Amino acid sequence: MPTTLPVRQTERRTAMYRKNTTTRPRTWPNERTSSVATAAHAPSESLSPSTIASSRLKAIPSPTPPRARTAASTPTKAPAKLGYKILMLGSAKVGKTSIIQRFLYDSFCPKYRRTIEELHRADFPIGGTSLTLDIMDTGGSYEFPAMKTLNIASSNAFILVYSIEDESSFDEILVLRNQVVQSKGEAIPLVVVGNKTDLDSRTVDERRAEKIVTKWKHGYVECSAQTGDRVVDVFKELLNQAKVTYSLSPALRKRRQSLPGNGFTSSKIQR
Repeated sequence: MPTTLPVRQTERRTAMYRKNTTTRPRTWPNERTSSVATAAHAPSESLSPSTIASSRLKAIPSPTPPRARTAASTPTKAPAKLGYKILMLGSAKVGKTSIIQRFLYDSFCPKYRRTIEELHRADFPIGGTSLTLDIMDTGGSYEFPAMKTLNIASSNAFILVYSIEDESSFDEILVLRNQVVQSKGEAIPLVVVGNKTDLDSRTVDERRAEKIVTKWKHGYVECSAQTGDRVVDVFKELLNQAKVTYSLSPALRKRRQSLPGNGFTSSKIQR
């Protein structure tokens, strides 16, 4: 026979069972009560495409507007530079080297020194840019014809020098001018210079020489390298021939004292 529990014991067990089921709800292992699970099991309408798109838009930060370009960040172009290679031609002992020395260094050496080839460089500030003159001094004997031909071909301005006391040196100018024109054309910047005006033994008539040069449509200047008279005018006339706006100041007598201040620099390049 089955055993029957007393009534009181049965009621006590029933009461204990009800108390446990009402106060302590049973939790299954895979059941989650966190906010993440709640959001995951939320109704399907809360995850509509419009809702997802709006949430993504809120997560993307707004783009930063581009910075305005300031004057400091704007690249600036370097000022343009003008450059001329000037070739000095003429017979020996006419004063080519003395003219260069007077123009660049404000000096004069009465002792003759034979020149083969020397390059001098001078920089002048002109209206925010720089003018560079490479002045090639050559010998008058022309022992190396190929070197003279190469110098003429590589130069773009010419100064032909003769001595006013030497008629044969002026005849040499006629030959040299023809060689330059054959290589560079008649429109090349060119100045014919009669040097040694400080001497009284003139043999070349100034009017005749100037008339010939004017017919060529070149510049003509007479000067004295010893005294410095009109030496600067030689290079001014050459730049006029090249149609360059220039300022070759200060005057020769002040040039040496103001070398660092006025921006003028010169140097002798050994070759």
